Amino acid sequence: MTHSALSTLRVDEVGEATIQTATFPLLNLIHALERRDEDRVWNLYRVSRDQPLFLDWLANWSGMRVSTRKDPCHVMQVSTWVHVLFAVPVVRDPGSVGSDEGFTGLPDSIQKWFGAGHEVHLLGNASKYASVARWSPLTQKEYLAGMCGTPFAENARWTRELDVLGRDLPSLTFLLGAVGTRAGAPEFPEAGYDPCDRLLQQEIGFRTMGRGDMELDDHIGRVAPFADAVQAGLLLWIDALARAYVVHGWNIEPIEMDVLLLQLSGVEGQSWQLPLRSHQIGLHGIDLLVERLAGHFGPPSKGATQPQ
Repeated sequence: MTHSALSTLRVDEVGEATIQTATFPLLNLIHALERRDEDRVWNLYRVSRDQPLFLDWLANWSGMRVSTRKDPCHVMQVSTWVHVLFAVPVVRDPGSVGSDEGFTGLPDSIQKWFGAGHEVHLLGNASKYASVARWSPLTQKEYLAGMCGTPFAENARWTRELDVLGRDLPSLTFLLGAVGTRAGAPEFPEAGYDPCDRLLQQEIGFRTMGRGDMELDDHIGRVAPFADAVQAGLLLWIDALARAYVVHGWNIEPIEMDVLLLQLSGVEGQSWQLPLRSHQIGLHGIDLLVERLAGHFGPPSKGATQPQ
């Protein structure tokens, strides 16, 4: 069984069907993204009657691209392609070694994993969370377009750089790619213990961590739509932090329209912070992180502001 990459709009609601079925606020968001008008995107968020739902829409649509192509065999025919930004999270424990470069050949493995009818593009190097966390919604769309052959826009926005993680903490990186079909939104196989799942995970483990044993579930996530992969990666990172350190306190503070800051404190005055982008994981994703943090480290520190 498979599920679509989009959690709000599914395969039969992409393209022309979207115009027929989408709500007016969603159409406004889609048009603002297509026009690269990020100010308009956030103005729509401010006036939205359901901001959590709006962020879910934004997480979906900033990782999707609809385009048309001429058929090489029938020059008078034009086909519609839907591409989705995907990622694979990789978490390394403190002090472990690995590589973020040289993934030649891996697209073929991921192509086989998706199956016939899908085309796959993969960035040659993994991206650190410190970089990914700076992406605006339009920067995500620009990366997706770039992997599909469109030049990267010079005016793509980046959030100001924030201190992320630390040398003595688990690291979080992502393999990034784009998958497309001309039959609606690409579909991702369900999680399970399919041999192809395990073989792909082992290959990614060899390439990124120098190991392909059967204990990779704590370090490598599945191939998933970008928003789901970022969420999964952050959960894996929290688990790795809990294995390595005693955390005495934590809280999440909103600091900008789209940025929350996870702050953690350890023994001997240790402190760490990690920016979270609500447009990347949605408020539901924030809730899952809060639940995981509380499970490992107890309730948030006294006086902390909980995201709404």
